[in-house]
Amino acid sequence: MALLVAVVVAVRPIVMGTAIIECTTLLVGVVTDSCAGDHPSSLSRRAADTSFPACDESHRSDVPSLRWVRSGRGAYARPMIEQHLDITTPDGAMNTFVAHPDEGGPRPVVLLLMDAPGKREELHTMVRRIASAGYFALVSNLYYRDVPAYNVFETGDRDRMFQLMSNVSNAQAVQDCRYMLDFAATHADYADVSRVGVVGYCMSGPFAIAAASGIPTVKAAASFHGVSLATDAPDSPHLRLGETTAALYVGAAETDSYAPPEMIDAFDTAGKASGANCRVEWYPGTQHGFVFPERPQYDQAAAERHWVRIHDLFRKSLAP
Repeated sequence: MALLVAVVVAVRPIVMGTAIIECTTLLVGVVTDSCAGDHPSSLSRRAADTSFPACDESHRSDVPSLRWVRSGRGAYARPMIEQHLDITTPDGAMNTFVAHPDEGGPRPVVLLLMDAPGKREELHTMVRRIASAGYFALVSNLYYRDVPAYNVFETGDRDRMFQLMSNVSNAQAVQDCRYMLDFAATHADYADVSRVGVVGYCMSGPFAIAAASGIPTVKAAASFHGVSLATDAPDSPHLRLGETTAALYVGAAETDSYAPPEMIDAFDTAGKASGANCRVEWYPGTQHGFVFPERPQYDQAAAERHWVRIHDLFRKSLAP
């Protein structure tokens, strides 16, 4: 069953299959029963919450769909194309979620690298928010070499999470970024792979910084409550900061046993010594995981500041 509301919206012919147009402000359209969920309640959530009805993976399809997405608090809605698909790599099929504006391309590419709990709808929502600001954005399952999908909040198996996490090296993550960009390059009408931004969280913070050093087209990279940014390992990201001209940003939680102050300070010192364009910023009163609305450590004010920093970084660094 479909719900028809207030405004008629024109859908571009390129959108095939089931068109999904959802309301996030007073602009509304048609909501199909495949992902209707609790849609009306989205308007009564926290002001900073950009959650949308979850599409269960059982609805996963390689056919693009269209939905209205808002870019943040008080922002206007815009039509977005989104897609669930597998990127074929020599190491297996990498489950990926993609979102981008339905017109006005090609646009800069932003890779959101998943955190340790796994690729999940919470990260899809974040990709939508990035894409709605004018980017071709995607997130992939970085555990695909071991499992086709994983979400610790569904399994509750933290030991398995740490095992999977330890199986992903910086080099593998950077190669996965290349695979994601190879995919984006096949969508040249929408994606400009010469202008790339990367953002990582927790486990993937060092991956984002490593990608900046390993992929010349990465013009900006950000890490939030990122672990292992400066270690004794030969592949520690801080050792290669002098190899990139990308703008780098590290957002650190005040209380974080996974990313203690001495590690952040060591990274900051290495950045200054290398001459890298790198900024380190502390988020007072926060804990590891403060960005994510579904975590008990969520800090709304700090999370919104993190969004401001991301958009400023990418707007300045990924402009033509």
